[in-house]
Amino acid sequence: MSPISARLNSSISSSSSGSATSSPATPYHHIGRTRTRQAPYIPSYLEEGQQCVVCGDKATGLHYQAITCEGCKGFFRRTAQKRLQYSCKENNDCEINVTSRNVCQACRFRKCLNSGMTTDLVLDEQERNAKRQLIERNREKKELDQLMNQLKESFPCLPINEVKSLVDTMTESYCRWIDPVLKMDSNFRFQDPMEQFNSLMAPILARTFAFLKSLDGFKNLDLDQLKEIITSSNGWLEVQVLKAIHKIDVENWIFMIEEDPSQGSPTQKYGIPLGDLRFERNVIDDLKRIAESFSTLQMTTEEIALLSTVMLFSESLIEKNPEMKKHKSKIWSIFEHVVEQNACLLDSGIDRWPKLLNKLMNFQMIVARHSRVFVEATNAREVARLFT
Repeated sequence: MSPISARLNSSISSSSSGSATSSPATPYHHIGRTRTRQAPYIPSYLEEGQQCVVCGDKATGLHYQAITCEGCKGFFRRTAQKRLQYSCKENNDCEINVTSRNVCQACRFRKCLNSGMTTDLVLDEQERNAKRQLIERNREKKELDQLMNQLKESFPCLPINEVKSLVDTMTESYCRWIDPVLKMDSNFRFQDPMEQFNSLMAPILARTFAFLKSLDGFKNLDLDQLKEIITSSNGWLEVQVLKAIHKIDVENWIFMIEEDPSQGSPTQKYGIPLGDLRFERNVIDDLKRIAESFSTLQMTTEEIALLSTVMLFSESLIEKNPEMKKHKSKIWSIFEHVVEQNACLLDSGIDRWPKLLNKLMNFQMIVARHSRVFVEATNAREVARLFT
C-alpha cells in the first residue's frame, strides 16, 4: 500500500462514522495525427503531360499567372522575395530547358517574366506567415469538426428531460455537499500536524461520501466500497483542486476565501495573494497554470458539478461493476452535451469541448504530480486554506 493510501485509510478510519466517498479521474486519451509526405497536388485543369512554359519540365499548376513546374515556381518566388539581380555572361539569349535552367539565372528569370509570371503575386515574409497561419487555423478547424463528429457518434442521444433532471440533481448535490465553505474546528490551528490532517480530511471525506451517496449508481455502495474509491485514485483530490482553482482571481493572482458566517450574517469574503500559501514554488506555479487555463473556459456550476462526478468514478470499481461503467458513460455523455450547449451560449466556439479535454488531461497530470503535497500532514494547515 502506498504512503498516500495508508494516510487516507488512517483518516477514513477516523471519519468513517459519516458518509462516504471520493474518486478517480478517468484517463482521457489525446487524439493525435500522423502526417505523411504526399506527391504534389495536380490541378484538374492541367492537361495530361502539360509542360512548364519556362523550362519544359512537368508542370504542376498555375503559379504567379503561368503554368510552371515546382522548380521554376520556387526559383521565381525566391528571386522576387529577395529582390535578386542577375547578369548573363553570354548575350542574354541562353536556352532554358530542364537541363540548362540552372546555368543562367538571368535568362531563366527573364523567360519567367516573358512567359507571364508576375512579381506582384509573390508574397513577402509577413504575408506568407499570415497565409500560413490562416491555413493552419483552417486545418485545425477541419480537424476539430471531424473530432466533434466522432465524439457525437460515440455517445448516445438522451431525452432532454432526462438530461435536465440528471444535471439538476448532480448540481444540487454538488452545491449542497462539495461547494459550501469548509469550516474547521476552532482548535485546528493549535493541533499537531497529524491531528490537523485528520481534522481536515474528516469533513472532506464525509462530504464526498454524502455527495456520492446522493447520486444514482452510488446509493447502493457500502462504506468499504466507498473507501476503496478513495484509496485507489486521486478523484477526491481532483474535485477539491478543481473547486479551489475556480476561486483564484487569475488577473491579480488572489485566492478568494469565504468565511462561514454566523447565523443570519452574509458570507464574508477576502483574498490572499496566492504566493502567500506556504507551498513550494513549483506547486504554486502549477496551480496558476491550471487556474489560468480553466478560466478561459468560463465553466458553469453545472459543468463543474458534472466533471466532479465523473472524477469520482474509480477504475477499480468500474472493472468490478459493469453497471457503474454504463452510469459513468451516461454522465460523461451528458457532460459533453452541456459543454457543447454552453459553447453556443457563451459564443466560445465549437472547439470548447476538445479544449476542455486537453486542459483536463493537463489538470490530472498536475494533480497527480503534487498529490503527495496535499496529503502530507505538515501541509495540512495550508491545504485547509486552499480547500476552504
